[in-house]
Amino acid sequence: MRTQCPKCSSAYTVRAHHLREAMGYVRCPSCKAVFNALSSLTEEGREAPEIGRQLPFIHAGDRAIVDRSYLEQTGIFSSLAELRRREAEREHHAGFAQTQVFQADGVIKVSLPDTPPRLKVKSALRERDADPERQLVQTKARISLLAVFSTFTLALRNLTRQKKRTAIGLSTVGFGVVAMLLASGFIEWSYENLRETTIRSRLGHVQVAQEGYFEKGQADPGAYLLPESRETIAQLEALPNVQLVTQRLSFSGLASHGETTVSFLGEGVEPAKEAEVSRHMKIVEGQGLSLDEPNGALLGAGLAENLGVGPGDVLVLLGSTPGGGFNAVEVRVQGLFRSITKAFDDTVLRTSIDLARQLTRQEGAHVWVVLADETRFSQAVEQELKRVLAGEGFDVVHWEDLAEFYRKVKELFANQVMVVRVIIAAIILISISNTLFMTVAERVGEIGTLMAVGFRRRRILELFVQEGFLVGLFGGLFGLVVGLALAALISAVGIPLPPPPGSTIGAVGQIHVTVEAAVLTLALAVVASVLASLYPSWKASRLVIVDALRKAR
Repeated sequence: MRTQCPKCSSAYTVRAHHLREAMGYVRCPSCKAVFNALSSLTEEGREAPEIGRQLPFIHAGDRAIVDRSYLEQTGIFSSLAELRRREAEREHHAGFAQTQVFQADGVIKVSLPDTPPRLKVKSALRERDADPERQLVQTKARISLLAVFSTFTLALRNLTRQKKRTAIGLSTVGFGVVAMLLASGFIEWSYENLRETTIRSRLGHVQVAQEGYFEKGQADPGAYLLPESRETIAQLEALPNVQLVTQRLSFSGLASHGETTVSFLGEGVEPAKEAEVSRHMKIVEGQGLSLDEPNGALLGAGLAENLGVGPGDVLVLLGSTPGGGFNAVEVRVQGLFRSITKAFDDTVLRTSIDLARQLTRQEGAHVWVVLADETRFSQAVEQELKRVLAGEGFDVVHWEDLAEFYRKVKELFANQVMVVRVIIAAIILISISNTLFMTVAERVGEIGTLMAVGFRRRRILELFVQEGFLVGLFGGLFGLVVGLALAALISAVGIPLPPPPGSTIGAVGQIHVTVEAAVLTLALAVVASVLASLYPSWKASRLVIVDALRKAR
């Protein structure tokens, strides 16, 4: 019978038995499209007399009607239930639900879709998988994976056979990982402690000042005053991740007590907010500033020692005014503090910002100190402040740009960690190389046997490299577990530390191992072990089969 492809309009003849076998579906030889030939019969095909003899299908629009008696006689389907089961299977596999099988007036009616989409995809996949070149590539890939897996399994068995040498290699790698974890964990804690102390004793997370203040403000601080703008401060405190914004007014002058007069650097602060910003500033005597004592002063321990004063003593502060005159106020010492920097403690005193304005006879503040909810949000807060204050003549400075001491210490510690890592990597390289060299020397006969039974030199190389990899991996994991346990134990006990150079406050050290440090340490152990195994593995792969077998006797 004649049918026509609905996609490319090609007309051709289809044999009836082919339609019976394919349930009415055929593939166009021109465009390779799969379609229902029964719903695409041409006029010639519908009128052909052989249709009734060869295939008792009567085309009616999008339906094909089949006589049930013919199906039973020819044995294609024994019953309506069988027909429905076959149709259900075809629906499940082809992935389309348009096919319908039902019985009406003693006639089985089959509603066939035009072109099932998933049938096209599955047919294309079958054609692709039937490509001989593709089958060859897939076979080679399977063989390669099988070879790698078998070599890996053999390498693991070799480690279990050589228990003594494996233990030496594992302990070497594990010791290196433990040492590196503890060193990097202590330095990471030092970073965090120094960072939080620097932020919470003086600088805050971000500082806002008039443009040019941080470069030229020390020479003429009166020219860089910020306006007294409660609305702007409230707007900044409403920004995401901002905890508070406090004002500071810088001034300088002379402090007198009895016959002793000493120069000082002063900071006028808001007592309530400054208590949170300067949380890590240690009050060694007395108490901090409060609104209950408007004429109170908080002195650095070094400055108080130079003046010979303590809590409760009265000082006279003499300062200059913007007009070139002088002004003096009396203050009562509320307490003494120590910060991270001894030079700061020797020269600085703090008063309320209202008292500082009274002494200097000027309004406003020099900087707004912004404290974020957490240090990890500091850069985001800085960017948000720059966006909000853009074009208004403000400088927004991140705390790390103001902490020169912190930057130098961080650079020093980073160099120390690098030296430790290089030393530990060298120890692992030498130890693993020595262990594998001795292993190769003891297994010459085994290597010769493997090569005699068909192992190529490349597989011998892969075998010993994989042994080195496994030693590095298992040794690294063992060291990671031991290192984390020791870090937790040491942190619980604490490490008493003296004050660092330039500081007067000691600390109790801990070991803080981060996920990044743990992953980096494990990766370094594995890479070092693999590198250490390359040369011994190459030497093993270059052995001559006859010589290796002769030495095994």
